[in-house]
This record gives sequence, structure tokens and C-alpha cells, in this order.
Amino acid sequence: MSLSKKLSIVTSLYFLAFHPSHAAIPADIPSDFQVTAVSLTSVNDVVFNASTQELLVSVGSLAGYGYGNSITRIGLNGTILGSQFVGSEPGKIALSSDGTVGYVALQAAPSIKQFNALTGTTISSISTPSSTYSGATRAEDIAVSPDNANVIAVSISNTCCSPRHEGVYIIENGQVLPNRTPGHTGSNTIEFGANGSILYGYNNETTEFGFRTMSVNNAGVSTTSVTGGALYGFYQTFTYEAGLAYSSSGVVFNPSTGEQLGKFSLPYDATFTASVTTKRAYAIDGARRLTVFDFDTFTPIATFNLAGQLNDTNISKLIYTQSGSLAAIGPTGVYVLSAVPEIGSMWMMILGLFGLMATVKISHHYRETR
Repeated sequence: MSLSKKLSIVTSLYFLAFHPSHAAIPADIPSDFQVTAVSLTSVNDVVFNASTQELLVSVGSLAGYGYGNSITRIGLNGTILGSQFVGSEPGKIALSSDGTVGYVALQAAPSIKQFNALTGTTISSISTPSSTYSGATRAEDIAVSPDNANVIAVSISNTCCSPRHEGVYIIENGQVLPNRTPGHTGSNTIEFGANGSILYGYNNETTEFGFRTMSVNNAGVSTTSVTGGALYGFYQTFTYEAGLAYSSSGVVFNPSTGEQLGKFSLPYDATFTASVTTKRAYAIDGARRLTVFDFDTFTPIATFNLAGQLNDTNISKLIYTQSGSLAAIGPTGVYVLSAVPEIGSMWMMILGLFGLMATVKISHHYRETR
């Protein structure tokens, strides 16, 4: 075969693999998800600690001996790495930005536990402020300052009445700062913004449905603005990442202005999460289908049937972990959803690299024989 014919073949292979027409099929979409189930009941919350590559879950008393009322660490291969008693009915977990310190709200006691996020062991116990009218309170939501792991914002709720909201407080080194927001109507769910001086919150229990911006300083916290329209509905929560907010119902909005930027179309029973890292959003519905969405168009680009791998039809929380993989919790366990690479994309990449190396080799041989 002539040299020109060889060059023509390998050049064709290279451009077959890397031609722009392949961009229509996103290379980062996996061929499937491999689900690893960790049998563990009474799981109330899950977070991913990027610094240790582990999941941290809060486990209620019904899990029984060894795991009940604990912070339990789980590896991304599904192995339980350790379990530490933390207190009565642990719920919401919040992590510091460096992944070294965690906080968990106790649902059956007026207390928040600070714990070592590397081991799960308790560091200190923080009492939630009492209500003048209803007495003992609980921490409904917690957010850790991105500037200081010893500063947290806490949304407080009562245990007797409606509305349940008792205000947002700032706690520094275990001490409650004096300025707090009013009770009755306020922010049930909270998230810090780009720095520790900005806090966002949403009222998800009354029809006011206000989205609040709050200012945080060394005296505490105060509300600076209330807007409506970006979010609407009971029980919704939101997350903040890279300047935007993502609601549990799939709404994407600018928290500074309240402008809604788009909405992912989710089934009514779906659990949702978004990842700025992958520019993808994910949702699991009651039929145990996992849908992957494009960030720019808000449209679904792939769906995976996980009915044969997920035991639970009502997933209560879904989070992104790393490398296109996810984790979820349901009534009977914790699930690690590991992305299986797209075989076609892998082969096209190998084919392209082979073509490129062959081209270089033939060109080198051609120069030597001239």
C-alpha cells in the first residue's frame, strides 16, 4: 500500500473520532449507572465530603444498635467506614467549606452537635435559643459560613405551633450573637452566598413565600430585602453555587435580583440536584428513573431506568459526588450511583489517538526514507 494511501486512512480515522458532528452526543454522559445499595434505615440526611471522598449520613434511632442516632461515614464503594453516636434523632447536616468540621441538628433535642467531619466524633454541643412563647426549639436548617468554620447560621423552629418559624440566628464559637431576624414569617431554609456576610433564605411554610437576603456581621443577622416570584410553594428548599440558586423544584434563579433564569421540567414526585462542576442537573422520580438535564437548555438529554437497582421508590435526597456520580437516600438505605463510562465515546477517543499516532509514525518514516 502506498504511503499516500496509508496517510489517507489514518487521517480519516482521526477525523472520524474528533469531527465536530460528535458534539451532538455529550461525551460526559455515561452509558449507565451502577448502583451500590447500603442497607441502613432511618437515614435523615446525606452530604458528600470532597476532602475525604466520603458520604456523611445522619441516622435516626430506628436503625438500631450500632448505627442509630449516629453520624455514619460511607465510602463511595458502599463500604461503611465508621459510625459515631451524636445524639437523639440527628437530622440536617452542614459541612465547612474545607470539609473538616460538620454540624448536625438534633430533631428530638434543643441542640446542634459540632463534629469532626473526618471521623464523625462530636466536638461540642450547642443549645438552640429558646422561644419566648413556645419554649424549646429545634434547628430546622443550618448553614456554615464559607469564611469561618466556627460560624453558623441557624433557622430555628418551635415544636408546638404554626407557623413554626422562630427566626434566624448567627452562632459563633458556640455563642448566640444578639441580632436575629423575626419569627413567625421568615426563612425556613437558608444558604450562605459567595461570602460569610451574605445569607439567603426562603419562607416555605406560609403563602407569603418570600425570598430573603440577609446581612451577617459580628452582631448577628438582619434582613435587607424580601422578594417574591422566584420561588413559589410549600416545603421547597434551595442550594447556592457559583452565584446562582437552585430550588428543589428545578427552578434556577439569581438570588441577588430574584430573576428566574429557567426551570427544569421535573415529574411531580422527582428529587432533584444540580452540579455546576459538570454543568448537568439530575432527577430521580417515583418510577426510579434517573434523568440527566443540560444546564443551558434545561432539557433532558438522557434517562436511565434504575428500577432493578434501587429498592426505594421515594428517594428523599439526591446529591452530586464526583466524576459524574451521585448518591441518594431512601427509607431502606443509602445508594451510591456510580457513572459507567460511555463505551462508544471511549472507543472513539482511542480510535482518534491511534490515528494520530499512526500519522506521526508514517510521517517520521517518510522523512527518514527520503
